[in-house]
Amino acid sequence: QLHGAGGRGSVADMNNDGEDSSSDEEAALREEAQVFAPEYLHTIEETSRTFLGHIGAVTALAGGKITPSLLVSGSTDFTARMWDIETGKCTGLLEGHVAAVRDVVMSPDERVVFTAGDTCVRIWDRVSG
Repeated sequence: QLHGAGGRGSVADMNNDGEDSSSDEEAALREEAQVFAPEYLHTIEETSRTFLGHIGAVTALAGGKITPSLLVSGSTDFTARMWDIETGKCTGLLEGHVAAVRDVVMSPDERVVFTAGDTCVRIWDRVSG
């Protein structure tokens, strides 16, 4: 981030006229989030939920687009976990990596979860286990 004389803003915060465009970007991000999962878009004052289960730092997240209540997390504890956002419960534990899980991706139909971080990519069938 580049700081100007006032110590605020970044190059991305300025539009082509040199005016502050951060509010435009904020609005665009909020609109994109509403398309993704409007029922889960809340302000911090309205909702806060903690998902407990990993014993290491969480390093990756993937959210469901077809199933907005689905969240998958990867961690330095060598595992990935599937969560139900509505209940906050862990719905699946994906074990097998020998190092931290650094990336988590779901297939477009959300049936398959891909995790990576050690020397391999693991493929998990979310439906059949």
